[in-house]
Amino acid sequence: MGVHVDELSSRATELGKTVAGLQARRDEVTKKKESLEGQVSKLEATGEILGQTVEVLNKLARASKEDLDRMVEGLLTHAVTSVWGDGYEFKVVTTEKRGTTADELVLMKNGKSVPIMEGHGGGVVNVVAFVLRLIFILKSKRPMRKIVFLDEPFSYVSAGLQPAVGELLRELTRKLQIDFVIVSHLDTIQRYADRVYEMKHDSSLGGVVAREVRLVE
Repeated sequence: MGVHVDELSSRATELGKTVAGLQARRDEVTKKKESLEGQVSKLEATGEILGQTVEVLNKLARASKEDLDRMVEGLLTHAVTSVWGDGYEFKVVTTEKRGTTADELVLMKNGKSVPIMEGHGGGVVNVVAFVLRLIFILKSKRPMRKIVFLDEPFSYVSAGLQPAVGELLRELTRKLQIDFVIVSHLDTIQRYADRVYEMKHDSSLGGVVAREVRLVE
């Protein structure tokens, strides 16, 4: 049984169309492959840039932290040595636990760590809390007037060391351009103030009244 020439021609035409379609698909796949390779190259380049950016940001963060650590250590050490004399030093110690880093303030005396909470009957805690408030204001990104309100901030500093605290306040006011408004019953601290106001409750006026007091040296 023979095959007609027309049938062979028809099959050849169909095969030609199939081959053409496959070639078109091949060209399309080739283009998509080239496009995908281009996108991969761009993503790889972007990933490299992002990696470099993250590295730079990490370096900046480490530098900023190092600057902050130096400020904390410097101001705390200066404040404590101004009141209690040489031999004291503060260190910011960074530890890592379970993938999380944490900073700890360590008070050193003559090279040995001592508990901050036990330092001079709580006086060291007074000074540390005071200095940390200053650092918060100095490092704040929000524009704010440098004025600090304090309520009996040095109540645990012994009377004999109050003059040193007064001198420290004057020095910080001058160097850091910070004003302090302090509520205190300590006469020694009051004598280092530029102005002193006495607050009293006056029932006849129905409230608290203030009058400026001139201290006699």
